[in-house]
Amino acid sequence: MAPPARRKLGSAASRTPQAVTPRGSGEPAITFRAYRPEDLPACERIAGSSPDFAHAIDTNADAIEVATAGSEVIGFAHMQVWSWNRVAWLGDVLVAADYRNRGIGKALTRRMEQRAREFGCLVLMDHPPANHRAVQFYLSQGFRICGYNDRFYPGSEETTALFVCKELTE
Repeated sequence: MAPPARRKLGSAASRTPQAVTPRGSGEPAITFRAYRPEDLPACERIAGSSPDFAHAIDTNADAIEVATAGSEVIGFAHMQVWSWNRVAWLGDVLVAADYRNRGIGKALTRRMEQRAREFGCLVLMDHPPANHRAVQFYLSQGFRICGYNDRFYPGSEETTALFVCKELTE
């Protein structure tokens, strides 16, 4: 099977920073924007701090978005686009521990949904381990379970991956 055609990371929507109101007064506004190469060390730090399983930022992804608090990168999401079937696969949606439970992961997921639409994708998918909290997160965001592979993560405690998807409508 031929690899998907590559597309540019940037788009008008992803280049326009968007803000979220901070939780407490005196905290910097949370903004969302397209990834820049200078964000790599912060993204690697966030990915490496996850206690549950290995994460990494894929700098070759078709789209990467970051969340910032002031000038600090506090989260990121990335995805690969499969042009042949118009599916976008989420790589990771990660937020630094001190910033979790503030809607940042939800906002990053919505930005990935928008980016997938810009690429002409019909579906956004991921494959978290079956017992991972990401499953409930995705279900709460309108994804549904669409399949599984009970040998996806060999050598780990949980070997089963649940495939979750969200149909993208205009």
